[in-house]
Amino acid sequence: MKVDFIMSDVKIRLQEIVGSNVSKFARMIGENRQTIDNYLLGRMPRGAFLKKLAEKINININWLLTGKGPKELSAAVVREKKALYNTPAINIITSQEYKKVLQDSSFSEDCIPIPIISEPIVASNPLSVKEKDIEGFVFVNQAWLKRGHTYLCFRVQYNCMHPIICEGFIVAIDLNENEPLKLKRQIVATRFEDGISLKYLILTEKDYVLLPHNTAEHKPIVIPRTVPNPIIGKVCWWWGNQK
Repeated sequence: MKVDFIMSDVKIRLQEIVGSNVSKFARMIGENRQTIDNYLLGRMPRGAFLKKLAEKINININWLLTGKGPKELSAAVVREKKALYNTPAINIITSQEYKKVLQDSSFSEDCIPIPIISEPIVASNPLSVKEKDIEGFVFVNQAWLKRGHTYLCFRVQYNCMHPIICEGFIVAIDLNENEPLKLKRQIVATRFEDGISLKYLILTEKDYVLLPHNTAEHKPIVIPRTVPNPIIGKVCWWWGNQK
């Protein structure tokens, strides 16, 4: 299912903006018609396109991505826009500042927003995420993303991978990389009880063995290989301040 639950809503709001004449809209904002068609089909808009919407037709990007706030930026907000908020690789938008940044039209042209989930994802169905659960976004340069792959970010709640990944860190999961045989000895996100657990994956003949890095405080988890694949995805990156 990927993140269709998010993109379907973005697509509806984008259709509202574009209207029935896609070619006319493309000329108005100076964008390629095929690019807009791709976004209308559900592809996540890139930073360059979001920037054009904000600069040329005054669209509130926070509204487009989350459905929150007014559709258009007020004149006061437009006057108060700050300097460029660009990054060549990654830009983490915290829960306190992401709305303000999304209202700014200054996106890096090569960056794509990945949602940060504010609550633990339900283990039995980790993709059941609603817009209200999105606390912000991580803007990642497209060169870091595999074409056709889907990513989600969330905040770490425990120190089982300390000191590599600590409580409060943000981790990015590639939902397309969940084949256990290809992820041996790598850090993965797995379904466990009523949430997600980050562990090293060890495969034995009979079990998935999930090893913590912090063995002093956390024990391994052993899951029989007879159960459905518990791997949600590979942990690709993480960000945070070491204490």
